[in-house]
Amino acid sequence: ALNGVALDVTITDELREEGYLREMVRAVNALRKELKLKPGEPVAMVYQTDPGSAKIVEHYKTELMKKGSLSSLEAAEKISQPLVEAELDDKTVRFGRVADLKQ
Repeated sequence: ALNGVALDVTITDELREEGYLREMVRAVNALRKELKLKPGEPVAMVYQTDPGSAKIVEHYKTELMKKGSLSSLEAAEKISQPLVEAELDDKTVRFGRVADLKQ
């Protein structure tokens, strides 16, 4: 007989989505670094993705905005450079800064 602890390695939907959130926070923070923003400095961002992934972004929007110090996070048709990508299994979410309206 085997002694020890049985480990349940089943990835539940909840665990998978928590991983997606971590990946999106990582991407947002990578973009913040690229933009040379100070920690906690608010920034408005946009995202672009497929409809299924958009539901995940919207589900975690409040938490993502808090963890990424975002003043807003909205869906966009197009995103200008610089942008970062978050990989959610076989899907991609692109994050970018809201274009400066003064340009």
